[in-house]
Amino acid sequence: MYNYFLSPSKKKQYILLIVDILVILISIGFSYVIRFLIHQESISIDNIIVRLDVRHAVLIVTYTFSLYIFSQYNLNQIADVSNFPKILIMALTMGVVVTSSVFFFFPKYVFGRTVLLSHYLLLLVLIGAWRIAFVKFVLRSGTARRVLVLGERGQVDSFLQDIKQHANSGYEIIGAYYREEDGFRSSLDGSDGAQTDIGDVLISENFDLLIYDTKCRCFDTVDIETILQSKYKGKAIYDIPTFYQDVIGKAPIEFIDNVWLLFNTQLQGREKQYYVRVKRLLDLGLALFLLTLLAPLILLIGVAIKMTSKGPALFRQERLCAQQGTFSCIKFRTMHEVPETDQERQAWATAETVRITRLGKFLRATRLDEILQLWNILKGEMSFVGPRPIRKHFADKMAKSIPFYNLRFMVKPGLSGWAQVNLGYADSTERQHEKFKYELFYLQNMSFLLDLIIILKTMQKMIKGDGR
Repeated sequence: MYNYFLSPSKKKQYILLIVDILVILISIGFSYVIRFLIHQESISIDNIIVRLDVRHAVLIVTYTFSLYIFSQYNLNQIADVSNFPKILIMALTMGVVVTSSVFFFFPKYVFGRTVLLSHYLLLLVLIGAWRIAFVKFVLRSGTARRVLVLGERGQVDSFLQDIKQHANSGYEIIGAYYREEDGFRSSLDGSDGAQTDIGDVLISENFDLLIYDTKCRCFDTVDIETILQSKYKGKAIYDIPTFYQDVIGKAPIEFIDNVWLLFNTQLQGREKQYYVRVKRLLDLGLALFLLTLLAPLILLIGVAIKMTSKGPALFRQERLCAQQGTFSCIKFRTMHEVPETDQERQAWATAETVRITRLGKFLRATRLDEILQLWNILKGEMSFVGPRPIRKHFADKMAKSIPFYNLRFMVKPGLSGWAQVNLGYADSTERQHEKFKYELFYLQNMSFLLDLIIILKTMQKMIKGDGR
């Protein structure tokens, strides 16, 4: 997992975040200067420092979180300059509104309401200028690590197709070769260049990383020896599944064979027992706290459902939990109360179904329809983070078409998960196949850090109304 969080693209995101924090601190300092000028006070660094307080951390957290909500740490989003001004204005406006609301009752601890507009404009200019400089000098002019790929033709071509969709990954494919009877042939050459042996390939290509196909059984002893010689010369060597996970954040099951998965050390359940026990305690405490805090909202939603459509406020459905046990998953009803046909019962539900109520669309978009699953978490049937619970007949169907699918039942289902925040709602067999790639990545990399990121991404989707 840590390779994923230390990939070239992630490092660029960290640079973006760190400089954002510095820019926000600078804007706070200049805002005090503006206040001193307005009130004709003495301007000095000492006067600024003495006014800084731990409460100013709220400003940093609020602004960076607002930028995160509006995808201002998504490199693909930043690279698209067409909507840059509008999105940045929306993000910083949200930050200013929230911070001014929080500090309304504590005016002496900030630069004051009289310079709020100046602070907002200053922050907009500084953050905007930094974003433009980042795109020009960091994102687009950075040196990408050169990647060479070796394997079977089908696997190599499929890998190239997937990896090219991540233009800002920090990696550049400079060569791709597939094995034939008498040697290797280039997959990037339009004429399918001449065959050559692996030694010539490694000498001719100036690469930083060598990526090989684990399913390829065509490497002979000489090939392996030649590859290992490159490794001892300082070249990094990865198999396709490992590299794929580090760059994209999902497990490519089409590139994985039984042996690779069997000897994957990240799937050692015994090593994660401490994490599982602590996670249960956190689930228990947080679920109890949120149920108490959100009790008025839960009551309000229940009353609103009863007033706007006929039928009960709650909806229960049997879902699978850990070890394929069953439990009653509880949600707020978001559809009109009409009998469900056998055909509908066996089909994937979609966000566009005509049965969804007007209030239900809002509840689904903000994920408030699932707030009652806090009770399932409290009972120990679910966790805050994990693969989403699924109905048995869907699980049986997926297990027949998706390799290793039943591995997702090794852990408790979650209120949100890595697949939900990266892919969204899966309303077809093909989407379920793609969803499982993210779920398998989560199973291999379960940690408190990954759980925290999933929670932050979930909050982002809830605030933006992108829950489905």
